[in-house]
Amino acid sequence: MPKSNDLLIVLLMLTLLLCGCSVEKKDAAGSRDGSAPAAKQAAQSQTDVKQDDKAEKNASNANSTSYKITKGIYTVNDTVFNVTITYPQITNLGDIDRQLAINEILKNKALRYGKYEIESEMFTEKHTGFPKVFWANVDYEIKWQSERVLSVLYKGSKHYPRRPHPNHYLDGINIDMKNASIIALSDLADFDGSFSFAEKFKEGKIKFVRPVLEGKVFFSNNAALDRKGHVFNDAYLLERFSRRNSDFYLTKDSLGLTVPVVFALGDMVEFEIRYEDIGKSIKAENAVWKDFAK
Repeated sequence: MPKSNDLLIVLLMLTLLLCGCSVEKKDAAGSRDGSAPAAKQAAQSQTDVKQDDKAEKNASNANSTSYKITKGIYTVNDTVFNVTITYPQITNLGDIDRQLAINEILKNKALRYGKYEIESEMFTEKHTGFPKVFWANVDYEIKWQSERVLSVLYKGSKHYPRRPHPNHYLDGINIDMKNASIIALSDLADFDGSFSFAEKFKEGKIKFVRPVLEGKVFFSNNAALDRKGHVFNDAYLLERFSRRNSDFYLTKDSLGLTVPVVFALGDMVEFEIRYEDIGKSIKAENAVWKDFAK
């Protein structure tokens, strides 16, 4: 009996020893096999972080300002008016008074185009033609957005009752975000007699935003070109762009200017000149140019 017990004890000890070896091998194997998934998981985690950083960076590049821009809408739809006007509105500026002031400027600029003094006789049956109501549509495009400057181009069309065709317009506005005020072109550049749009045009430094106008609109001081299309001379343009309310916009590399033309050419012509081609006419001391220092 004692021998049987001794044998049993030996067998139990051998069993435990074999099980221990098996478990040790399994754990070791699991450690080796598991190291790949663990490394893969760590690598994936790092990849996810990089992707998140990239997405955040892209989002920042898309709108790098602390404030955001939302769309305001003004509509009227009745028997006399059919008006839809959209305009930008600022949020999250951090200064509520400045934000309200800027939003009022942006809204009023857009709504100005939709205003119309009703001439009741235009709606009577003695007048023929369409439309029988006044309609206006206005939208906008953000041309430049920074902590210092917001540049907006309004694009619209409107049709007076009983008139043969609608009218179109382009109207730029530039906001000094720090002071909640409108920037005039004369604040940024001095187009005096030393600057010639005609010469810039001849040198190929004036770019039409609508290429269809090429060959139909000219910048020249030669009166003989009047027979070839609409001609802008330096005297007219220099006078126009010296006004406080001249229409323009700013892009990352160019100054955009708008000028009225005949209806057959689309009512408005829009052209751009690169900042580098404006040269000494730029008032470099104006802080706005810090946005475009390069």
